[in-house]
Amino acid sequence: MNIIPTYNRKWLFYILSFFFVFTSILLLFEYIHEKRFRVTALNEKLDGYAELVENYLIQHEIPGKGTYQDLDSLVGLIRKESVRITLINPEGKVLFDSKVRKADEMENHLLRPEIRQAKDEGFGTAIRISG
Repeated sequence: MNIIPTYNRKWLFYILSFFFVFTSILLLFEYIHEKRFRVTALNEKLDGYAELVENYLIQHEIPGKGTYQDLDSLVGLIRKESVRITLINPEGKVLFDSKVRKADEMENHLLRPEIRQAKDEGFGTAIRISG
């Protein structure tokens, strides 16, 4: 009589263990998928902002004039506190930054991973928190 409850407990343990492992794997895959989705959506939104800034630069001929402070009017139109616009020349020198008034005193950005990737592949991203 003692063998039946032990046998039932073993099966219950195996079934619960299987469901726990299956649920854990399912939640892990869902987390990874959701994270990729959010990163892709953010990159698409930021790419839209980059196109907007590029079109504004071309339309107002800002690179030829060198009047990068004219971008302040565009920054006012975007009205997103979390969006930071930084213009960098091919040598990594900061030409304009929407959060820093003396952008020419900022460090060279050439060694940043997103800048190196953009130079190599034409598009670069890095998720980090600005200092």
